[in-house]
Order: sequence, then C-alpha cells, then structure tokens
Amino acid sequence: MKLTKIEIFNETVEFYSKNPRLRSVGDSDGMCTYNGGGGKHCAVGRCLLKMYQKQGSELKGNTTDLSSFLDEHDKSLSSMLQVKYRGHVISFWRDLQSLHDTHAYWSDNGITELGKKEVTRLSAKYYE
Repeated sequence: MKLTKIEIFNETVEFYSKNPRLRSVGDSDGMCTYNGGGGKHCAVGRCLLKMYQKQGSELKGNTTDLSSFLDEHDKSLSSMLQVKYRGHVISFWRDLQSLHDTHAYWSDNGITELGKKEVTRLSAKYYE
C-alpha cells in the first residue's frame, strides 16, 4: 500500500515527535545527514530502502537540494525509496526534508507550535 503525501507528513511528524532524538541533525553543525548512526535518519533517509540506510553507505551529506543529490548518485529517488513511499514529486520530498531540518519546528518534546502550523500549510498544499 502506497502512502499519500498527507500520510507521509503525519507519519513523519508522529515518528519524530515520539523520537525527537532520532532526527539526524548534527549537534555541532546543525546539518542534516541521511544516516546519522544510532538509528538516526533524516526525513528522506527514513523512507529509503534499508540498503541505503546504513551508516557509511554511499549517501552522505544533507538533502537540501535533492536534485543535486540525484545527479551525484545517478539514481531516481523513487527507486531508492521503500515501495510505500514511491510515486511523489521531488518538490514534496524537498518540503518534507525542510520540515525535518528546520530547528524552529522541533524541540526535545517533539514538534513545536510553529512546526504544527507548517504541517497544516504543507497539508493544504499537497491535499489530494
């Protein structure tokens, strides 16, 4: 079963709200990484096939620009995602990643009020 964009937003928010320390954001530089080790993954990294979720895999760096990422890895994002996450446009994945990366949207207790407003905005944008 493939998830809708709204379902992916909700799943992502629920996951990081329950597990805020699993956001893959560096303590020292604040940069996001696909695979931060210790079970940490960014929003896109969490949706990748297991073979791409291993720390030390070919995926390094952040996903601020998914187009550059795809060019660097010469793969389509869809083929790298778990089946249930496939079929969505790249702009959706950029927005999901931005939700994950923006520090003001998250606290040690999960999503902030500002983050909730962003989820509402994005949900309206991607309402299917």
